[in-house]
Formats: sequence, structure tokens, C-alpha cells
Amino acid sequence: MKPILIKNTSIDRQTIFFQRNREKFFKYPWHYHQEMELILVLEGKGTRLLGDSIEKFEAGDLVLIGKNTPHIWQNPKHYYEKDSTKNVEAIVLHFYEHFHGEKFAQLPETRFLTNLYAKARNGLKVYGKSHSDIKAILLNMQRESDFIKILSLLKIMEILHTRQEFRNLATDTFVRHYFEHKNERFNAAYNYLMENFNRKVRLAEVAEITHLSETAFCRFFKRHSGKSFSQFLKVIRIGYACQLLSEKDDTISNVAYLSGYENISNFNKHFKELKNTTPNAFKKHFSESR
Repeated sequence: MKPILIKNTSIDRQTIFFQRNREKFFKYPWHYHQEMELILVLEGKGTRLLGDSIEKFEAGDLVLIGKNTPHIWQNPKHYYEKDSTKNVEAIVLHFYEHFHGEKFAQLPETRFLTNLYAKARNGLKVYGKSHSDIKAILLNMQRESDFIKILSLLKIMEILHTRQEFRNLATDTFVRHYFEHKNERFNAAYNYLMENFNRKVRLAEVAEITHLSETAFCRFFKRHSGKSFSQFLKVIRIGYACQLLSEKDDTISNVAYLSGYENISNFNKHFKELKNTTPNAFKKHFSESR
């Protein structure tokens, strides 16, 4: 299953599409788009999936996303309940790479832009003084003219470049194989796993998507991802379990089930193997800090 391509027709009428939305929950599915995206979460929390990264997010989350990078922001289950009093609010910018023109990015003073756009394919989570300065710029942009918005966005890019106060979300392995190799079989398998990892996934069904035998698929997947099919699934599931354990009070057995495990002993074994602690100890740590 591929992520959904979402087309923003407003971007064709504006260089920068700015929106500040307040809703009950984040509504977009697992998707990608040709525009880059800068998103600042002002209210709400949940789990952010971007490329092969799965992390908890909360108010203040600031991320730059490169073009065509699949992503989704998911809220906890109670956000979607009919009588929920929860809300989410975010500022979102959409803009094309080289919205300023490719020749502009070839100037000695602006050559860094192309490199920054390439880095954004990993998804860049911003922190430090850059975070506070960029947040202030975004909050002010809603009152600016379209022309000044362009200058403000260039200022944001300059801050990111000069300070480098960001970290990658998706791994370089993901970017290399998802974008650079442009292997449709690998991308199809990857997207299917990211959509279905939290249920029982049979090797045969993923191999069928790639039109390979199970044996050939295992060799193919290991060559392109650096991990075996089972290892990749394990990392994604345990990463998701960590987010569930850190954001809500739930039983270990239910978290295991929601993360795709039918056997609690396998869940405990894999969790200890990857996190060097038990699910109970991990849960207790976050319960005490909430």
C-alpha cells in the first residue's frame, strides 16, 4: 500500500501556502506531496511517523519535511472519540524546492539551500535557539504580506543552515533506498510495512507485492534496507510500542497487541533486545515523569 499523494492546488497560486489550523485531531492519512513542508505543532500530542522514524510528538514539535517524504501525525485514541474535548493546532507552510528559482540557489551566498533541501528528505527536527527564533517568525508570518512571507522563509532557511540545530528523523538508509535508488519494489514493500506493522504481517503477502518468491524477497529486502525482513519489522514495532508506553497508561499486553505482537513473551524478548530494559521498567520511567 502506497502513501497517498496529496495535491495542494493553492500552492500554484501562491509561492508559500501558509495556514494555521485548529481542529479536533490531525486528519491527514499516511501521505506525501511534492511540496516541502514546515510544521509547528502548537497544541496536541501523539505519534509522528516520518520515513522509517517513529517518535512521540507534543506541542512545540517543529519539523522540516522534504518533498515526497511520506509522513503522518497521529493523535492518541481518545482524541477521536465523539465527546473528546481535545484539540490540535498547528502552523503549516508548504512551498516548492527552489521556490526562489534555481539560478538564485546557484549564487555563492545561497548555494547552501540545495544542500539543506536534500537533508530535509530525512525530516529535520529543530531544537535550541533556532526553534524559538523560527517559532517567533512563524507566529508573525500570518500577519505578513505574501512578499514578506518569502523573505521570512528565506530567513528560516538561513537560520537552519548557519546554526545546524536540527537532527535527522528518517535514517540515511531509508533516504538512500527510497529516493536515490528509486526502487519501486522496495518502496512498495516499505510502505506496506509502515501501514500494516501493527498487525500480523506474513512474509508471503509482502513478497507478493514485490512479485518475488519469499526467498528472493528476503535477499532483496536485506540488500536494500540493511536489515532482514524480521529485523526491520521488529525495530518498527518496538519503536511504536515505546511511543505507546510513553504517552498513555495502558497494559503491557495491550501495547504488545497494538504494536503487532500476538505473543507477549516475544514482545518482552524483542523489547529487551533493542532497548536494554523491560517494557515494565520503560513504562514506569515515563509514568513517574508525567
